[in-house]
Amino acid sequence: DFVTHQLWSSRSRGSSSSSGSNHCSMPEILSLDRTIGQYDVVYVSPHLDDAAFSCAERIRLQLKEGKKVLVVSVFSAGPSDDESKSMGAPLKVFLDLETRREEDHIAMRELGVDYYYMDLKEVLMRHPGPKWLPSTIRLASAFILGLMCRDKDVQLQVTHQLQRIIAKSSCESLIGPAGIG
Repeated sequence: DFVTHQLWSSRSRGSSSSSGSNHCSMPEILSLDRTIGQYDVVYVSPHLDDAAFSCAERIRLQLKEGKKVLVVSVFSAGPSDDESKSMGAPLKVFLDLETRREEDHIAMRELGVDYYYMDLKEVLMRHPGPKWLPSTIRLASAFILGLMCRDKDVQLQVTHQLQRIIAKSSCESLIGPAGIG
């Protein structure tokens, strides 16, 4: 479930430049080092399709209200060739980030929102487990190791990038899941 956190700001917001249409002036934000524009709402999507599947109707309603929406996908980096080879056949579809990103581009365009990929690696790639284990057991061990390690570096990266997005976009609402892992 997604929860909403209203952001307060001491700076005044000018009049909204959003026309309420589903046309995106810059669909994919490639870097936070550039100006990203102003957004009324930012959705945090842990994985490539989470916001599209979980919040599409809410996003459409906000666009109809004239709000400008940005979707930020956190775990959107693909595996290296070595990581991909070592994961095994049952995980090939999950690890095919090229295809998953193409599908996500289509979903974001159809929704009519701008989007940004944080390009962080999934827990499976951060904690792959022993190569001699079968893929299904390695998958389970990756999640257990991820919980045990708490991935402080990943938490800091997510926090830092979200802070930059909030500051650069002057968004009023940040909508995200109750947890990201």
